[in-house]
Amino acid sequence: MKSNLKTVLPLATLLMLSGCTVPGSHLPTDDKQVINTAKDEDQMTEQEKANTPVEIVNVYPLTPSFVNRYGNFAGGDTIHSLSNPALDAEISNYEYVIGQGDILNITIWDHPELTIPAGSYRSAEEAGHWVHADGTIFYPYIGFVKVAGKTVTEVRKEISSRLARYIESPQVDVNIASFRSQKAYVTGEIRQPGYQHLRMCLLLS
Repeated sequence: MKSNLKTVLPLATLLMLSGCTVPGSHLPTDDKQVINTAKDEDQMTEQEKANTPVEIVNVYPLTPSFVNRYGNFAGGDTIHSLSNPALDAEISNYEYVIGQGDILNITIWDHPELTIPAGSYRSAEEAGHWVHADGTIFYPYIGFVKVAGKTVTEVRKEISSRLARYIESPQVDVNIASFRSQKAYVTGEIRQPGYQHLRMCLLLS
């Protein structure tokens, strides 16, 4: 009896393992469905399972023919991205907030003595006003101005208000020459990998 068991057990094990290696064997996916829930069922009580909404999802085999069938759009169909009204509204209302290290260009129209000209030998960054570590810039007549954490519109209004004591109806224009408070790390086959300070019309090659 013991010798028979020693013979039968290895044979049974081999037969069970061979079931996984029979040519052409696979798990059918036709007409299969998966139920997705927002929470793992193992962590749910019976009451939670009964009250939890489920989403039934069809399962399809990922084969070349399946990919081609759904990848080719006949009849002039085009792919349209889903709209995101919340994101679109956020982008349309977005205003950049000035940070430490940014460089601002400030122009007072009809008062060139208050505007540092860039000239042919000075770039906009070199002629701009650097935002110091304490978040301020210095401007003639009005002294130090807190700009970090504010938008360009807010800075323009503050400078105009403070200059109004010295200039009648000052026309102030403020823009950002360099977004040095914002950095991106770029890697890959480019000429200058590493940290890149963001600025207008930044091109990487």
